[in-house]
Amino acid sequence: MEAFSDGTFGFASTLLVVDLALHPPGTALQQLLHAWPSFLAYTVSFLTISMGWLAHTGPTDRLARTDSIFLRLDLLLLLVVAFVPFPTRLPRWTDAAGTARRISARTTGAPWPGYGSGPVRTWPRTAVSCAAR
Repeated sequence: MEAFSDGTFGFASTLLVVDLALHPPGTALQQLLHAWPSFLAYTVSFLTISMGWLAHTGPTDRLARTDSIFLRLDLLLLLVVAFVPFPTRLPRWTDAAGTARRISARTTGAPWPGYGSGPVRTWPRTAVSCAAR
């Protein structure tokens, strides 16, 4: 379970940087300033994934055993983690009206309820598993 979970967090973090690039024309600074929404989205998404990983590894490192329900709940949390790179890419797909940026601003925060409720749903099972150690 730990290897799959860590791999999912690592894979999601890696997907964040795949599309980061500077595009000519202009100096490197001008290109960087033009691409600031993408770099901001990357930073926010990386911090989101990092906080999820920290919240996930703390309780799961203390587990003596798990059951199938706990594993299914964990997979739901990992589903949310794997979704994080998608809204991160939306600022790059902006039309003249800024439609994608508005969508991105709304969906970048979409994983937060999953992060908040994931540990809450699994904590009673984690506590029981740790106590059984």
